[in-house]
Amino acid sequence: MEENSRAFVSAQQIPSTMTAAAALAQAVALHRAGRLTDAETMYRQILAAQPRHFDGLHLLGVIFMQRGDAAAAALQIDAALEVEPRHVLALVKPVWLFNRYNTCWRWLLDRDDSPWYPTARLFRQDETRDWNPVIARVASALRHYVPRPLPVGKATRP
Repeated sequence: MEENSRAFVSAQQIPSTMTAAAALAQAVALHRAGRLTDAETMYRQILAAQPRHFDGLHLLGVIFMQRGDAAAAALQIDAALEVEPRHVLALVKPVWLFNRYNTCWRWLLDRDDSPWYPTARLFRQDETRDWNPVIARVASALRHYVPRPLPVGKATRP
């Protein structure tokens, strides 16, 4: 059962004085703490107030995926991509991300890829928090990079 804590705003009701950004920060804090039910409730409340809130839609989809409901996750993330279609490029174009040592939880740990962005490659700082080794790894990867061929009939890259 999820632990109750006074450190978090109750997920039962977002105070009317709380902005969407503050509510999202609170929901993400709950999500990070593993309180998925509370985070889901807050994401749904954000969406009740702003049905086209990209982060609310996307992160609710992440919760569905964390619970093992890939179909609901796909539908939810698809709804987010309808709001912000530019994010779909991360699904089809190569994306290389320089990632700091104390990374956002969404990028997971101990891996250089992302389950949500199949073409993403992560270049993460190590515990020294020095960017030079990261840049060296990217330089090496660039020397060996071969872009995917264009589909027949395409004259330029999208």
